Amino acid sequence: AKAVDAAHRTLAEPEEMAEGVPVVELDYGHVRTSDVKDNLVVLAVAVLKFVGYTFASVCRCKGAADSEVVTGLCNFLVEAGCTGALRLRTDQELAVEALAHRVAALRSPARTIVETTPVKSSSSLGAAERKIQTVDAQARVLKLAFEARWQTKVLAVSPVFRYMIRHAGWSLNRFQVTKGRTPFEAVYGHEYRGVVCCFGEPVQLRLPDARTQEKLDPQLRMGLWAGKNVSSDEHLVALSS
Repeated sequence: AKAVDAAHRTLAEPEEMAEGVPVVELDYGHVRTSDVKDNLVVLAVAVLKFVGYTFASVCRCKGAADSEVVTGLCNFLVEAGCTGALRLRTDQELAVEALAHRVAALRSPARTIVETTPVKSSSSLGAAERKIQTVDAQARVLKLAFEARWQTKVLAVSPVFRYMIRHAGWSLNRFQVTKGRTPFEAVYGHEYRGVVCCFGEPVQLRLPDARTQEKLDPQLRMGLWAGKNVSSDEHLVALSS
């Protein structure tokens, strides 16, 4: 009755290790609105520790079966400069462990050490848990602004919400200053200088075949700005059809 829990093992951080292997924490979050028509939506969030570079995506399902999240995580690691040895840290939920191991397999031959934190030790995965809260807050701001602009209700299950979560992570990487610099600056060594619009802002999209059309045929189409492509920095525009 007087026994106490054994102290949780402290996981060594990269700067304390001789090889300087970076640590990425990965966890699931859950969001929904109070609307009775809404359902709980699962988010996958990863963060590069000590830099704060973030990945955020709505999940179609938990675990390794969500190919979109698996591919997104692999691309994120390259984007964050993690192309060599890596420590990928999760909690002991089977689904997130399976996701981590799938990413590790696809990164081969690069070395990936999948770590799991002790049970009920939230501080061992603190960076990911705090980042989930930050992504939730950023998505909430985007959602409220979109609803005010268009006088419409956005649910967690709405198709546009997937883009809000994606853009939340993208914008945090480029514009949230921590310790005097953004995560983008920490990874790339300079400020982000791309052109950005407000999420959901009406924009004109040049049609892909505009150059081959007759001069008097329509060459532009209206759409809503939905973020930017990470690899090419091209604009993403949502169309009505």
